[in-house]
Amino acid sequence: MGGINKGQENRSRYLELLAVAQGNVRLFAFVDGNVPGDVMAQAFVNALEKMQRFIRGNQAPFIAKVDKSGLVKPCKNQKELLRMLPKTSE
Repeated sequence: MGGINKGQENRSRYLELLAVAQGNVRLFAFVDGNVPGDVMAQAFVNALEKMQRFIRGNQAPFIAKVDKSGLVKPCKNQKELLRMLPKTSE
């Protein structure tokens, strides 16, 4: 029987966050679960100005959440994400 145990889920989540940090990504994630595509699309339309403001006020990398009302909230900031990067010994 297949599946993902908690250890694998944590490892996968860590690798996703590491990729965001290494790629200097500005990521907006939709967080209101199982809604129709048109509802999700409208949420991003409603959030567009807030997302642009968020980008101007926050250095990459970051992860922000967008809910179905179009509200934008921080999730992981630059400092939190950059702390995940391996230290180099130069």
